[in-house]
Amino acid sequence: MRRLGRIPGYPRVDTPFNDAEMPHTRDLFAVVDTDSQAAATLNSQADVVGMQYQSEFGRSVIDGHRVETGDLQSAGTLRGVVDTSSNIAANDVIHDQNAAAQAAYHNREHWFDVAKSFGGEVPGVKDILDGIGKLPGDPLHDMFIGAPPDPADNTHIPVASADPLKHSIAQQLLNANIGDTSTLASYIDPATGQLRPLDDPKVKLRDFQSGLNEYFRGIDPSIQDGVQGYHDGYTDALPHPPGHTGG
Repeated sequence: MRRLGRIPGYPRVDTPFNDAEMPHTRDLFAVVDTDSQAAATLNSQADVVGMQYQSEFGRSVIDGHRVETGDLQSAGTLRGVVDTSSNIAANDVIHDQNAAAQAAYHNREHWFDVAKSFGGEVPGVKDILDGIGKLPGDPLHDMFIGAPPDPADNTHIPVASADPLKHSIAQQLLNANIGDTSTLASYIDPATGQLRPLDDPKVKLRDFQSGLNEYFRGIDPSIQDGVQGYHDGYTDALPHPPGHTGG
């Protein structure tokens, strides 16, 4: 299982088997996040690495090798570190919790915009950006940034749904003509051959979710294990109780 060892210039400072919250990595990111330029450089690179992990997970399925579930867990862990450290840094300089949560959220939006600006030149990342990034709306935002903080509960980081990740993985596999697509027939736009967005008014989300799950099971049940690993890696990296910023 590979973990957070691919960010150039930053050695591995934590082992998730010792502490799933990755406290040293989190604190390193939080210190860097206090400088806007350095934060954009580090966190945009982290977002690109997360997309590389996802791409490599999909590639392991497409190539018919052992499904690299650890890649998705790594992606989830990395996202949890980015989300947590951004909130820690904002709380250090902004004493109003709601304002700090909003600032951290907008910082993550900016970092991801930077990641998208150069990610298309990175092997594997272009597939992710092309596969889901061109759908109506902004599904990549949903996957990497999530919902804005709730002013009524600004002490918690909203825990994101895994649905956008599953949608993106399914699109990557469909583009490679992998699996029986019959369970997804109603959710593929005949005009584009691409999956409809999750919020398409023509489909029911619950049925769409069931179709994605059935599609994955028909290819390899361990795909779902990878998605669960992403969720576990993400939530484990958040301060506990899950998502509490401690601000």
